[in-house]
Amino acid sequence: MKKKYTLKRLCLATVLGLSTCFAMIGQNLNFTFENVNNTFDGTDWWYNADIYIATTGGLADFRLGSGQIYFNYNTAAFGTNVYDVNNQATDNFDFLQPVGSILGSGFYNPFITNNNTPSRVSTAFQQAIARGEMTTDQEVTSTPKHIYSIRFRYIDITESPDVEIEDIETNIPQVADQFFTACGPDTQSSGPIPTFANCTNFPGNQLLGSTFDSTAATDTMVPVISLIGADPQEINLNDPYVELGATSDDGGTVTINSSAVNTNSAGDYDVFYNYTDIAGNVATELVRTVSVIDQTLSIEGQFDSELSVAVYPNPVVNILNIDADFDTAELYDITGTLVATTNSKEMNVSKIAGGVYLLKVTAANGAKMVKVIKK
Repeated sequence: MKKKYTLKRLCLATVLGLSTCFAMIGQNLNFTFENVNNTFDGTDWWYNADIYIATTGGLADFRLGSGQIYFNYNTAAFGTNVYDVNNQATDNFDFLQPVGSILGSGFYNPFITNNNTPSRVSTAFQQAIARGEMTTDQEVTSTPKHIYSIRFRYIDITESPDVEIEDIETNIPQVADQFFTACGPDTQSSGPIPTFANCTNFPGNQLLGSTFDSTAATDTMVPVISLIGADPQEINLNDPYVELGATSDDGGTVTINSSAVNTNSAGDYDVFYNYTDIAGNVATELVRTVSVIDQTLSIEGQFDSELSVAVYPNPVVNILNIDADFDTAELYDITGTLVATTNSKEMNVSKIAGGVYLLKVTAANGAKMVKVIKK
């Protein structure tokens, strides 16, 4: 059975000042926040959000025309009148159309931003290319799709962003009726220049009763720490400790605790990396092993021997394979303590702690030392 809609005609002035007539459809759209997070760009902190659109209430799939959304925000976090038409490079709000979003598909222009009140900003867009040129990339369905993105620059990261879509009719008349299906014509250009939208002669339909869900407008994304450099990190006995560092995926500063490292004593030490983002989300702690090595014990290839030795896998988790003709193989930790020995070509190291070790392989024609890393 075909869906039935109640249609009315409405003539109105668009945001460009053009008078256009549309049929009105009494069905719904729903708008939500996705992928909300805070990031640091090396200079400023930003609140970022993707806005998603989907049909509800039985509305059939359609290709999107023009639309407008209003965003409320906390002025203590971002300042007042966040959009500056005269200095857009340094204002505190960006209306973004990333590749992969509906508005980033090249079918829409212009994109218009205005301060509606000192604590509310408006984002609007117009259809530029005709409905007949559009593909499913511009189609709105019951599956939420990324329509565009926004971001606010913080002036005070200790303040809550409190970003939400305005949905109160007494604040914005017809705030739920700001979206339209695409204008025609339905023909495709045969040349390199596409057919442009003609909303006067081939109008789309106004969509009534949109709903706005701002419950996901808070940053709940758990940050991720990444270590810089080697793990384990090797330092020669009595050499100064150099911290290799770590980064967080949002650009914030990772807390590092290397107080246990003592480069005057050979051994393995743990360095701890932690991070809590400005929204209070806590990253999983990372631990790096710092191995302080006494080079007087031995190093790989110290012995003058024709003995050929290969070990694998290295780093090793359970079984270390020793590819050589030898009599004995002895595994020492970096303090010189013997921790394992074998005369076979397999050494079980599964119960040995992670760290850096020295494998001494002895044969009739000499001996060699090989560095082994145990994970």
